[in-house]
Amino acid sequence: MKIKINGTVYELDSVTTIDDVLQHFGVSYAHGVAVAVNYDVISKDRIQTQTVCEGDEIEIIRATQGG
Repeated sequence: MKIKINGTVYELDSVTTIDDVLQHFGVSYAHGVAVAVNYDVISKDRIQTQTVCEGDEIEIIRATQGG
């Protein structure tokens, strides 16, 4: 299926949940990471159950320190 992640379209056939997407890209859903699907922020308790559909737009945001 084709999904857009942080503005880039990817063809991913082996993902069914947001957790699968994060694992595919090597992202640990820990402190400092936020995920939105189609502009809806996904709570931490929904990461493993929120399904991914064809055409979804996913934003993965990592908090950083700096000044």
